[in-house]
Amino acid sequence: MEAKAILIVEDDDACRSAMEKVLQGHNYKTFSCASGKHALMKLREKVFGILITDFQMRGMDGLELIREARGIHPGIPTILVTGLAAEEMRVRVNEQEVNGFFPKPIEWDELIGFLDALTPEQSDGNQSK
Repeated sequence: MEAKAILIVEDDDACRSAMEKVLQGHNYKTFSCASGKHALMKLREKVFGILITDFQMRGMDGLELIREARGIHPGIPTILVTGLAAEEMRVRVNEQEVNGFFPKPIEWDELIGFLDALTPEQSDGNQSK
């Protein structure tokens, strides 16, 4: 079975690259872009299994992107990452029913564990026969 495709949206090149490398190292298929606008174009072209987005981005923030993405793919699981781990942010994330919230710097083992739980047909992030 093919790994679920994950769309990563992060405007910081180094953070985006690091996330791609970590997820690919756990056999996840990744696609990435640097803006919410570009992500919406990709979401109209392809179905992704999971959307991971940064909160603070130029033009469109991560919560806006999640709202728009769910208009295109209503059931898409979403994960928000941010350097703003304030309680107010957690409340906003809960109100919007974001599936996962990870403060930066990201604890990679926690993110992989969460992804594995979202993709139960994959054992430990590995593709099965």
